[in-house]
Amino acid sequence: MSFRQFQHKWLQGSKMTIIAWFLLIMLVSAGGVFAAGLGDCGVEIDGEKPVYDGYPAAFDGHGTIDVIYADAIIINDIYLSVTTSTSYHAPGAVWGSKSLFAKGDYVAFLLDEKDRIKSLWLICKKK
Repeated sequence: MSFRQFQHKWLQGSKMTIIAWFLLIMLVSAGGVFAAGLGDCGVEIDGEKPVYDGYPAAFDGHGTIDVIYADAIIINDIYLSVTTSTSYHAPGAVWGSKSLFAKGDYVAFLLDEKDRIKSLWLICKKK
């Protein structure tokens, strides 16, 4: 085997190794994407079955509350307006109030036609 043949085979093997590592890294990274449907408390939000009895199966979004203002809530760095008709829900309670929620709580929400929070659903309290 000449040096050039050896070099060609070695480069082919290196390319395969690089591709294999790339795929492995992508697969491990994808685990974070698939886990994105899990709340901080491990509750799965899959859009197929309700998280709790009385909850919708699917939501427009979910995340951790960063800040609560009188007219808005910031969830995962996204500013979302609330209105006087926004409804608030918690496990075991059909209706609640905004006072049920606090910074760090994991929530899901439904939006109205103007992308304001129509309903906010507590998934789990801050640990």
